[in-house]
Amino acid sequence: METFSRSLRTRGYEADPSRAIPLAQFMAYFGMLRWEVLLEPHFQLVDDLRTGHFFVIREQQVELIRRVGIGVGMEIHLWWEFVGRSSVRIVQQALRRSDQAVVAQGRITCAWLGPHRRLIRIPEPHRLAARAVTGGPRGVVERLTDRADDGGPADLDPGQLSYFDPEPVRYAPGDLALPLLAEAPAGAWSTKLKIRPSDVDIFGHVNATHYVNLLDDVRGQARADGAYGLDSGWATGRSTRVGIRYDREVVANAEVSIASWTAPQRDGAVGFAIGLPGGGPAACIGTVVSEGALR
Repeated sequence: METFSRSLRTRGYEADPSRAIPLAQFMAYFGMLRWEVLLEPHFQLVDDLRTGHFFVIREQQVELIRRVGIGVGMEIHLWWEFVGRSSVRIVQQALRRSDQAVVAQGRITCAWLGPHRRLIRIPEPHRLAARAVTGGPRGVVERLTDRADDGGPADLDPGQLSYFDPEPVRYAPGDLALPLLAEAPAGAWSTKLKIRPSDVDIFGHVNATHYVNLLDDVRGQARADGAYGLDSGWATGRSTRVGIRYDREVVANAEVSIASWTAPQRDGAVGFAIGLPGGGPAACIGTVVSEGALR
């Protein structure tokens, strides 16, 4: 098996005000496929899940390469890049079905936990099953190599675009390795909020995909408060690249603090750190690059 994959069609309620499917939704598509892996008999994970074993995401780096709108057929792929003692690293891609153009891609590191929510060794049958799925349909895109003619809305004059078609935009792929800071710098802008129960998944903590929407909301508030300086119009664009590391669980009704700042390691990037009550290391740190920083 070269990849594990599923097909889908983008839906109207998933599009953002630009009429395009946002990065967070592609991360949700990737998450959907990982759930499919958990339920797929080939990987022999269901019985372990019922006894309290499960994978959690420790870090993910995801980027958007093309805008697509609603009603677009997609193929979502997954394969294993690394299988370690208690963690795995997978690569995921979203391909446009009509021409196999890469629309989004990501690297995700997952850890295998036991019933006591501690790292344990991945059972050998799971390791063997994962190692059998080791190569992607396009490989990880390091630069734009696709033909200039993408077909679809990209062929239309911008003045002829319908209400449903997003402006055709392509972004140069990065290296899926956005630098992450260990903690917020001194004096960073911050705010507090309460985690909603609707952000929590079946494992009892905030779902990894929900963090992206949370960071996007906070990014808008921080810019309005002047956190990114006077020349920060780039900070309001759609997220096109994100790196997130999850170090501690965040649960429903937790009162968290969120700090944000311009990330010095990369022009046009914004850093985030989510802290839990009582202090200690950040529960989650992230870096987001917005559309305005790439155009």
